[in-house]
Amino acid sequence: MPPDWGGEGFLHGNYVNLETAIFFIFGPHLLAMILVNATFAGATIVLIADIARRVFGRAASVAAAVVLAVVGAVVLLTSGGDDKKETTTAAGEGKAPRPRTATSTAR
Repeated sequence: MPPDWGGEGFLHGNYVNLETAIFFIFGPHLLAMILVNATFAGATIVLIADIARRVFGRAASVAAAVVLAVVGAVVLLTSGGDDKKETTTAAGEGKAPRPRTATSTAR
């Protein structure tokens, strides 16, 4: 990362501190962070549904909760990834995905 982007402060946020504490307490087990992320996702769904109920009514609350529960970004970010791919974490657990290679050498 180029030094003028200000990226040196990016990784020093509360989430990384929480992740570090979780890994320090439970060891480098990805399941611990998956559970933390799932808890945050569930809390977000409840809070958004409550806000929608207060502002727009019960029907909007149910719709907001359902949409948020099935939207791809929330499901993707709170899941541990699929079983076929291994990912890296801030603690360095797992293996980085292999770079894709060309399947054919046709010119």
